[in-house]
This record gives sequence, structure tokens and C-alpha cells, in this order.
Amino acid sequence: MRQYVGRFLGMLLLIGGMISGICMGQTMALDLQLDGEIMRGNGVTEVEELRFRVRAGRVDSTNPRRIGYVIDNKGRVTEQRQYEYEGDAEVVRQYAYNNRGDISRYSSLTPDCDGRMIDVEWSYRYRGDLMLEKSNNREPKQILYTYKRKRLIKEVTQDSSGRKTWGTRHYVYNTEGQLMMERYESDTYLEKLLSLYDEFGNRIEYKEIAFRQFFGETKVVVKRWERYIYDSSQRLIGRIILDEEGNPFDAVLFMYDGKGRLSREVFSGHELVYSYDEDDNLLEVLKRNKVGVVMGLTVYRYQFKG
Repeated sequence: MRQYVGRFLGMLLLIGGMISGICMGQTMALDLQLDGEIMRGNGVTEVEELRFRVRAGRVDSTNPRRIGYVIDNKGRVTEQRQYEYEGDAEVVRQYAYNNRGDISRYSSLTPDCDGRMIDVEWSYRYRGDLMLEKSNNREPKQILYTYKRKRLIKEVTQDSSGRKTWGTRHYVYNTEGQLMMERYESDTYLEKLLSLYDEFGNRIEYKEIAFRQFFGETKVVVKRWERYIYDSSQRLIGRIILDEEGNPFDAVLFMYDGKGRLSREVFSGHELVYSYDEDDNLLEVLKRNKVGVVMGLTVYRYQFKG
């Protein structure tokens, strides 16, 4: 169960990324290399996340915001329930999977922030490649996926009828099979996402560049530029944030305990402190500012079979 927190939250991050436009129930996501596997065989059936409010540096232990997750026997999230602080509003989301274990359907049983009941379906080819995504999220749409040598090389986003194309995303890989560039283009916009890797396969640089038209001229805008540092165990220990000129102006530092678990995350004068039980389950995430005043607290509770 080591690295459980990364795996559990990683799966939620994966699902959240595929379901664009959902504005409630955002899940805290650790900035680690995450896989989609969680809790396989450890007997966890439910996870409850409690987010406590903080007033004047003191944790308010009454009426925390609660988010519950139901886990199947293969360690997959099948249902998410969210309660507001006062307990009078509830958001329910359900997830279904095909025989291969791929997510195949997402449904909201309560309206989202726009009052819409969201429903998303994913279709796959016989060998498991994602082929089609259909969604009624805000503007109904569909996304077509194209593969070459088992690698995703293109996504085409269209309206629900397939008659109008809104944008196309291309993927380019290096000789090691690592994603080197994403290029998104539409009638009015062009964007490139570039990645560099070291000899161990770690991503060491990431850059987002947008090409925009201003009064008939193309202007290059650096939207995001980061470099990554790893220790001798290939664990991420630093994320350096750069400005448009490539000069560092901020950083996020990651520290680990003797069991290899993320223990502290320091950024912009704040820190997150992670606590675990003896079985490596994440128990608590405490947020403090640079003078040690508590800014936030999230607690996790677990239910096991039997």
C-alpha cells in the first residue's frame, strides 16, 4: 500500500482531467508521477475526505466539508458523494468501467454548478485504444482519437453531430516513446506543449507556448515554463517555475520520509505536511504559512472489508 495516496488521488486526477468543465468537488492532487492503480487487494471499501475550515489560525472542527468515495474490489472509484459545509447540499457522481478496467461512463446524479446533469461515455477499440468520447458537458461534444503503433497521435474535438470541428491536438514522441510535443490548433489559436527528458526517463523541462494574433501580427506567449529536479532515487524533489525569459521566480520543494512517502511540500511561503498510518494510508494534510499559522486541514478516514 506504499504510495497509496499518490495512486488514489492519481486516479481521481485522471478522471477529473477527462471530464472537463466540472467546477465542484475538485480533488487535491499530489504533483508526483501517478499511475491509475489504487488499493488493489488491501480491502478498502470507502474513503472519506474531510476538509476543515480554519479561522484565525484555528481549525474549526464542526461541519467539515465531506467528500466520500466508494471503492470496488479492484480498487477503483465507483461513486463520489460531496456534502457542503452545512450538510444541506449533495453532489453525487458515478463511474463505470468495462471488462478491461477502462473507465467507460461518468454520470452526475445531481446538477453541476451550471444546473446541468453531466453524462460522459468513452468507447474503446478491441485492443484497448480509446476511440471516442461523447459528452453533454456544457456544450455537447465528441472527441475522436487516432493511434499509430499503439500511441495516441491525434485528438479531434467536434460538436455532437460531428459536422463542426472545434480544434485538433497532435502528439509527437521521441525515439524512446516519450511524449515530446503536443500541438493544439483551431481556426483562431495555436498552442505547443514541449517536454524534455533525462537519461533516466524523467521529465526535466516543460514549456507551454501560445501563438496569438495581435493586429495582424503573431505574438509568441510563454504561458508556463518549468524545470524539474530529482534525487539519486529518481524522486521529484524540486519544481522550478520560470518567467517568459527563462529566469526562475518561484519553486516547489518536495521532501520524503524514511519510507519514501511524500512528507512535506514547500511553495510560495506555504507548506503542506502529510501524515500516514502504519499501513501507509494518508491520514492528514496540514497547510501552514511561513510563520507556522495553520491555513487548512484535510483528514482522510477509511473503511475496510469486514
